[in-house]
Amino acid sequence: ARRKLKLPPNDLIVTIVGRLDPIKDHLTFLEAANIVNRQLPSVKFLIVGSTLGDFSGRKNDYWAQIKNYLGASHSLAKNVAFSGFIEAMAPVYQASDILVSTSHSESFGMSLLEAASCQIPIVSTKTSSQHLIIKNGKTGFLVGPERPNITAQKILTLLKTPKMRRQFGRQARVHIKKNFNLENFVLKVQSVYLETRM
Repeated sequence: ARRKLKLPPNDLIVTIVGRLDPIKDHLTFLEAANIVNRQLPSVKFLIVGSTLGDFSGRKNDYWAQIKNYLGASHSLAKNVAFSGFIEAMAPVYQASDILVSTSHSESFGMSLLEAASCQIPIVSTKTSSQHLIIKNGKTGFLVGPERPNITAQKILTLLKTPKMRRQFGRQARVHIKKNFNLENFVLKVQSVYLETRM
């Protein structure tokens, strides 16, 4: 998976998944990454997402902000990789050690669900539905939005504690299999349809 994504085979990889749109707040991710980079300079950061998704109405302004931030942070920039849009996401999760979400809002957070099912611990903002997927302190960590220092602290905790990473990952998969399996969702959708018919 790492060969396919042109990532180093042995370094720790911290990944963010989401279109390059201000609502995903990649700048907070990069600020947290910068803090992590000062303590653990070998960690790599992978940004997965299309540049076509900026719905802010500012065209390429957000992408320019990201490039400007990295341009002013040379030591971080050499450890950040952009993959662009990826349709088949399995290799991304296989290559990642931690998934991070710094979104201001998520309707559900499919990348969080997918990563958790692949036994990846998650550090995410707690803004809407994330708490349904992530059990704080058990499968990952939930932090407030625009908190790069706290986000970095949680990432560092997981990076420096391999046993915790593995434990959180295992518990994440158990939680997803128990609460988000297809059969349960079919039954829930069916019950909604039946209620609306009455």
